[in-house]
Amino acid sequence: MHKAHSRRPASSRILSWHGLAGLALALAPLSVSAMPCTNMTLVLAIDGSGSISDQEFFLQLAATARAITNPQVIAAMADIGGVAVTAVIWADTAFATIHLDWALIGDPASAAGFAATLASMPRVVTGNTDMGNGINEALDRIDDPNNCASYNVIDVSGDGRETMYPHRRSVSLLAARTRAEDLGVIINGLAISSLDTQLADYYRTHVISGPQSFEIETTTFAGFEEAMQRKLLQEVGGYTTTLSAEMILPAPVFGMGG
Repeated sequence: MHKAHSRRPASSRILSWHGLAGLALALAPLSVSAMPCTNMTLVLAIDGSGSISDQEFFLQLAATARAITNPQVIAAMADIGGVAVTAVIWADTAFATIHLDWALIGDPASAAGFAATLASMPRVVTGNTDMGNGINEALDRIDDPNNCASYNVIDVSGDGRETMYPHRRSVSLLAARTRAEDLGVIINGLAISSLDTQLADYYRTHVISGPQSFEIETTTFAGFEEAMQRKLLQEVGGYTTTLSAEMILPAPVFGMGG
């Protein structure tokens, strides 16, 4: 079993708190391409809070990118006509949540393009673990008039429980889960329990929501990639087990762009 990474001071690559907040606000208006019309949407809600070191943050991004490009994951997404995927990187509400464009993933090229963008994202958030705010931002991505999916999933990963700065305006985890239930959105969790041996129980009790929702645990960041791969396969598999074949849209043709 790998040891958890130590909590060392932020490296010289990380800006000061005020500089970091300013850069986050500058990056916030990232363009959001139109949501693809497909059977399933998936929002990767990635924890960037202060309990996660620089090394662990970039490991999360790289490991998620590798999981997305795993041949089994790509094949599972292709089998249901492709999955509309985006990501939000969240932390303290003092920082704007960073969003990636939507991508329709259903072949190696589309998976590689999204993975490369995700893996190259800078770290511009830190601070408290405002998980409710992160989930609410993910719900904003899903609650789109262009969304024609019948199966919508938020994939939350992190290494801590919700913490919020007193008196700061934020959306609580409870409020975000309630909104997800109202919208019919499933929340699944990947708990990184290197600092909190009871974190998986917390995710099961307070984070995941919706029919057939589930939680996967890794006790170290070293196990994150394997856990994320299993999670993606289970999430895509959940579509086929909960919805009838008649609801599946015609599969798009990949690799035919002009």
